[in-house]
Amino acid sequence: MKKIALLLISFIKNFFYKGLFDSLKKRNLWLFSLKISFFIFIPDVVILIPFFFGRSVIATLLLLITLFAVKYLLVFFTSIRLSKSPEKINNGIIKTSLPKSDLISLISNDIFSNITFNLCVIFLFFIYHIIILSFAFFVLSVGIKTIIINLILYFIAAFLFVNLFSLSFSIINQKRKRVVLKLNDFKEIRSNGVIFYFIIFALLYLAFFYIFGLFKINIFFRSVAPIPFSAVCAYFINKALIKLKILNYLDFHLAKLLKNIQSALKDFFSGDYKRLVSLLKYAAPLAVFLTVYAIFSIAGYFFKSPVKLIFLQSIIIASLSLKIFLVKDSYNLGTQKKAFNFNVYIYLIMFIFTIFGMIRIEPKIVDKPDIIGFFVFPIRDAVIAVSDFINNYILKINIFIYLLIPVFFALFFKLNCFLIRLLEIIDFKVDEVLKRRLQRSDSNILFGDSMSFFYFLFNLTLSIAIIFLIKIESKALSDFFIYLASTFQISEIFNFKFLTDENIALFVNTAINVVIGLILVRLLMQFISTLLSHFILFSDELVYLENKLYSRSLIRIPLTKINYIIIKQNFIERLFDIGAIYIETQDKNGLIKINGIPSIKEKNILIMEKIKIGLQKT
Repeated sequence: MKKIALLLISFIKNFFYKGLFDSLKKRNLWLFSLKISFFIFIPDVVILIPFFFGRSVIATLLLLITLFAVKYLLVFFTSIRLSKSPEKINNGIIKTSLPKSDLISLISNDIFSNITFNLCVIFLFFIYHIIILSFAFFVLSVGIKTIIINLILYFIAAFLFVNLFSLSFSIINQKRKRVVLKLNDFKEIRSNGVIFYFIIFALLYLAFFYIFGLFKINIFFRSVAPIPFSAVCAYFINKALIKLKILNYLDFHLAKLLKNIQSALKDFFSGDYKRLVSLLKYAAPLAVFLTVYAIFSIAGYFFKSPVKLIFLQSIIIASLSLKIFLVKDSYNLGTQKKAFNFNVYIYLIMFIFTIFGMIRIEPKIVDKPDIIGFFVFPIRDAVIAVSDFINNYILKINIFIYLLIPVFFALFFKLNCFLIRLLEIIDFKVDEVLKRRLQRSDSNILFGDSMSFFYFLFNLTLSIAIIFLIKIESKALSDFFIYLASTFQISEIFNFKFLTDENIALFVNTAINVVIGLILVRLLMQFISTLLSHFILFSDELVYLENKLYSRSLIRIPLTKINYIIIKQNFIERLFDIGAIYIETQDKNGLIKINGIPSIKEKNILIMEKIKIGLQKT
């Protein structure tokens, strides 16, 4: 971008120096200044033409005359100053001739240089447009809305005109036998990031189309306006991806995929279908989406679910099938599995939340609710509120935005991988500290891991649900105790003057806040305990450190003293590959239970292998 901008400035300088040199030979400096002023005055006329159709015709005309006069005086006095040193003009022509030819060559033969040149011209026009409209704002008293509409329309027009002119120029003046890129040369297309440019452009177009729709703009403007904005933003994003070498990573996997498709097609036409069948896994997300959508559509017929809700639920479930694309690097497979499991957990909660959109409850007015009604009605109202929120807000989002859910899934996965790697670094440091405390000189740690955070997440989810339920029922509890006190006339019978409705409500709310506070403290303690507790396998012993801050226990079990091991997992634990391990030792002190072991299948295999090796030695 910077290079093209400098070449463009050199081109403009060369044009000015050559014209000035010719005018000095013909001694018509005033005519040269008039031509240049008229040339740079044309954008002013184009920009201010719409204002001639308003109430400010005279003012607009006077503004144009003023702008032309100022431009003429600036050009004229600049020309006079430069004419006093012809050597400077001649040196300027020589210095700018080579950059001028470089610019012409670049925009004639390279599409990205051509695009960059277009962006520079459009950017300069855009800045100049803002300056002229600033004068219109103060001189012509034009409204902000009019200025914004004018700015957008002219930006679109400039974008289309400059690109059309530049493309025509490159076709006419190309030095090579082709324009910009060979479309059949995939290597060249990949090296320039063309494919990803158009992918980014398409995504941005959908985003801008939705954003412009929020302002209730007519469909034609809404369809055309996103084109230049998307093209400009896609260019800079593409360049940033190339600069950060992210595009190289994506490009590698794209090239690998296309190579596999090419090989599969070759095998297919030669009668071998195995490779082509193996590639069908890449269509798994689409297949899952269509299957889930079909099933949910049948179920939605009975529940009268909106089509957008079914689409949203289907795309959430389909995102879970991205595992074949995300979890594949054998170098940090364990990290990726943990990150993916966390993604699954969050997206399943999102899916469960969307189910409330299927619920239809008609609230009924009850004059005198019974005791059960005190507690049932708040829950009913909360379900209605959540259902209304989904239908009135979530389902009002443009359906194209839902297509970004798998993209967010992938980005969230990468973020989780980074965070888990940080935790693994902390685990490594804890392992080293524990090894020194255990006075072990050997460094043979087969695994060392903190407890699984999924147990904490389960408790966190359950605790949030409990807190939410308590807060919903807080008023119901107050009303219930007030109802009991009033029904049995406790204050009158026992002469309790303090037992007023306000005091009862205050007491109940205080008790509820105390309970919520205890739940939060318990969650904090569990989080710290999960982070600081550790499970380590050495070559000859198991070590379990349980750190609860207020208490701490260290268990060391020689592998030769273990009788048997029991692994227990429920359905959810099997899904996330966590569980509890029961260890019976030869001292007959009962079973030692350790909860929250991550990657328990892998750890079980390693422990059993070491036990077998130890038994063989004995």
